[in-house]
Amino acid sequence: MGKKEEHANDPQEEQVLQNVLASMPVAVAWANAHTGKIEFINSKFTSMFGYKLEDLTNIHEWIEKCYLDPEQAKAIDEFWAKNLQGDQNTKHTIEDVELDIICKDNSIKTVLSGKILLPHHSGAL
Repeated sequence: MGKKEEHANDPQEEQVLQNVLASMPVAVAWANAHTGKIEFINSKFTSMFGYKLEDLTNIHEWIEKCYLDPEQAKAIDEFWAKNLQGDQNTKHTIEDVELDIICKDNSIKTVLSGKILLPHHSGAL
């Protein structure tokens, strides 16, 4: 196993990353890049949208439940479908896009959202 792979699977490294994401002043959700399962939601995400980790099981559920615009939802869902199945050694990003998100309380928030697939961490933000 190469040094890069060992480093990416280091539990201490993952914990440091999770601590950083938890303390960020922006909403962050982390999903497993291989399964699409949402594994982490920070407190800012919960305070902005009302959803907790147990409310959203995977990326596709998040998109179906929370994206107001069906065209945007389709484009984002296609990105994840393509890139979760594609080359896991390449970092993929979506340019920031303005989205209307349906919150847990059914209010709507307009946000600037970015997406990134981090293959060496087996994660997607």
